[in-house]
Amino acid sequence: MKIGILTFHLAHNYGAVLQAYALQEVLKEEGYEVEIINYRPSSIEDVYKLFSLRIYKGDYFSRKVHKFAGRVLTFWARCKRYRNFERFIKVHLNLSKVCARDKSGIPQGYDAYVFGSDQIWNPRLSHGLDEVYLGRFLCKKEARKIAYAASMGTEYVLGEAERNTLTASLEAFHSVGVREKSLHDLLSDLHINSTVVLDPTLIAGREIFDRLAVKPASSSRYVLLYRLEKDMYALRFAQQIARQLGAEVVEIAPYKIWLRDKGRKIVSAISPEEFCGWFKYAACVVSISFHGTAFSVIFRKDFYCLKSALQDRSRNLLESLGLGGRMIASDVSVGFEPVDYSKAEEKIKELKKMSKDFLFNAIDGKVL
Repeated sequence: MKIGILTFHLAHNYGAVLQAYALQEVLKEEGYEVEIINYRPSSIEDVYKLFSLRIYKGDYFSRKVHKFAGRVLTFWARCKRYRNFERFIKVHLNLSKVCARDKSGIPQGYDAYVFGSDQIWNPRLSHGLDEVYLGRFLCKKEARKIAYAASMGTEYVLGEAERNTLTASLEAFHSVGVREKSLHDLLSDLHINSTVVLDPTLIAGREIFDRLAVKPASSSRYVLLYRLEKDMYALRFAQQIARQLGAEVVEIAPYKIWLRDKGRKIVSAISPEEFCGWFKYAACVVSISFHGTAFSVIFRKDFYCLKSALQDRSRNLLESLGLGGRMIASDVSVGFEPVDYSKAEEKIKELKKMSKDFLFNAIDGKVL
């Protein structure tokens, strides 16, 4: 059976490319013929170009100047990051030969289309609901359409027209798996059946990412800090854990130029393989990121997930694993305690099996 995956595979974002790789590998290991459909909408592609005028659209003049200055100062770091991601996409993702810019270019030869993971149904990211990610394109009549861990994000509120479009589109899907309970609840209100499933990185597990991970050159013991949101206390929290462990703090950041060291080592513009390596060999991880939390669990690391308003996914994951106590406010002092994975292991095993069963049964036509 030939399967085409539609997701944000081209985004220069660690979570995006690694979830695409994970889903591809899980399906390949099950014996399916898999391609990631090389759909390149401008709404996503333009964000990661080295040069793009679209990113200034809608900004005030002062904001445009500030953004332009920042991109000039970070140019060489952005070049390095760009090369690292483009190489990963080219080497590790099995892309379709056809490069599609709109729904008319989507190949029609697949037996099943898997939509997800990532925020493919977030109108803010796609400049409106994207018809391709809703399956509104020509394909074989018997081809199955399956959403796996699809997301809308947590901050977007749909208008009436968008709700109608979403409902009409998903009624044509054979199975709908979503990443967040909030989207499951929304779809229930729209009378669309859905199942909450694990992110692809979590069903892939450590075996797949061990093959990717590149060990850091540094031999020092370190606490890894990874944050996608601003938090004035996050560094201080990581430093207090590092002092207790006799370690240094290493922070993964997009571009070092904006940051002063302030008592930590900064690694920037790293490749997805290096990203996996920094997690794999950390003494402890402090994170404000869903995939930061996910990779901590994947590699069975000691970790703390710092609370934030946008951390619903991390909270849901940790509570489902019985690890809710690892989510903590960044402005408190704590005595380090290792993670007890003994009870979580069984829950991880159960959730992986449930999620894989959902995916494989949906593809094989056993789930409606």
